[in-house]
Amino acid sequence: MLKKLDKVKKILKLLPYPLKLFLKTFLFPRYYFRYFFNDLLSFLGKNYGGSNIIFVAGYPKSGTTWVENFIANIPGYNSRIIQGPSEIIANHELPINSFDWVPLSGYSSIKTHINPSKNNINILIKNHIKKVVIISRDPRDIVVSNYYHALIANPWKSSDSIYLDYKKVSKEEAMLHSFNLVAADFEPWINGWLEVGNNNEIECLFLKYEDLVNNAEIKFKEILAFYNINLSPVKFQRIMLEINQDQSKFNPEKGNVGQKSTKRKGVVGSWNDEFSDNLKSISSDKFKDIINRFDY
Repeated sequence: MLKKLDKVKKILKLLPYPLKLFLKTFLFPRYYFRYFFNDLLSFLGKNYGGSNIIFVAGYPKSGTTWVENFIANIPGYNSRIIQGPSEIIANHELPINSFDWVPLSGYSSIKTHINPSKNNINILIKNHIKKVVIISRDPRDIVVSNYYHALIANPWKSSDSIYLDYKKVSKEEAMLHSFNLVAADFEPWINGWLEVGNNNEIECLFLKYEDLVNNAEIKFKEILAFYNINLSPVKFQRIMLEINQDQSKFNPEKGNVGQKSTKRKGVVGSWNDEFSDNLKSISSDKFKDIINRFDY
């Protein structure tokens, strides 16, 4: 099933965006009718919130799909994907034409893993994105999540310099490989976004995965307040019920944005049970500043 889905995704990636949208509309008419209806109403002047774009930048395996499910279900907001060369997007950079298919009058929600690079910030500012939600997680738990993700579906090509088949090596070797990947860029990533927020280039709302787990309702309400979106208690609870059903099961291949889940267990502090003593010692030293700063 997953192999067939991968083939379909590869084919879709090669198609121009308008054709992809046409095919998706044909396959999921009810889902995409809502898109066209929302865009039509916003074009006619309906106001859904204080910002036209809800933009999320999360470190991979930090609960970004969970947040994406929430923002994709906010009334009036349509989930959009970044356009441009896939090799640029895969490196968490924004192509120059990223927002070409985002309607100026429409309301959009966009989830990414982008780096806080100067190029990315300039593209966001150029496209009038003034607020960004930043999602992070204890890097030790990210290491564990990356390990199991790669164990289920290897994300690398054999020609990649970081390639390793976790099924063919020991857990210790695979976990150390995952650790080295996270250790190489997590701290620069989160520090870079903190600098962006401090410089007032873009207003940032920082959310920790652990706080989402402890009280998702409070954190999702913070996102709504950040973007000046008012929802009735009934509508809010309806969204929470919908996304909790999706979040409760691992289902990454469920077709449409806002309905998927990449959550395997999502346990806070799972590294305590998964790390060897050696890896605990190494990670405590490497992530010492981050652990203290974010109170992990």
